[in-house]
Amino acid sequence: MRDRETDRVSNMLGALLMQLGCRISGVVHAAGRRDAFAGALTVGGADAVIGIGGTGQGWNDEAVDVLVAVGEIAFHGIGLHPGETTAVGYVEGRPVVLLPGMPLAAFVGADLIAARLVRRLSGASGERFRATWRGVLTRKVSSRLGRVEICRVRCEGDLVEPIAVADGSTLATAVRADGFIAIPASSEGVGAGEEVSVILYDCNP
Repeated sequence: MRDRETDRVSNMLGALLMQLGCRISGVVHAAGRRDAFAGALTVGGADAVIGIGGTGQGWNDEAVDVLVAVGEIAFHGIGLHPGETTAVGYVEGRPVVLLPGMPLAAFVGADLIAARLVRRLSGASGERFRATWRGVLTRKVSSRLGRVEICRVRCEGDLVEPIAVADGSTLATAVRADGFIAIPASSEGVGAGEEVSVILYDCNP
């Protein structure tokens, strides 16, 4: 089912891809329609396919099953939060990235996974320049061992303010954020008063 939040995620992803030099050849709204989604994965004329939603464990989360039926899975699930249920595979040799349906998880997956794929397809390095800024964290940010935690932050002077996790299901945190800090999988978090390196959103692709 389409809703306003899904359209926002789709628009965000489209803007990011165009910033990286992509031309979007088509958009298919296939929620709950396996045949339509399978058709979107197999249609010709595209160098890659990026889908949003259907990668979790819900009764109607069928995107990964459809990809398995028409192609192959390279991996499903990564040590990244938000964005754990991101999947990558291939259909007839063409790469496919399936992003989570939760808006912020989709944003993180697009920014850190899909964007890297697009750059490699264009012949550029998978990495892209990301401006950074250092400041002091105003309050503790906890993280679970075994996954990289992406925490959106705002920068004010020398201070770095984490944006409330309670808002994490919407794109509002990304819109309000100046950038993010990436807490390593080997860490349980960062304490208040510690210096951190912020990866800024407002930079060239």
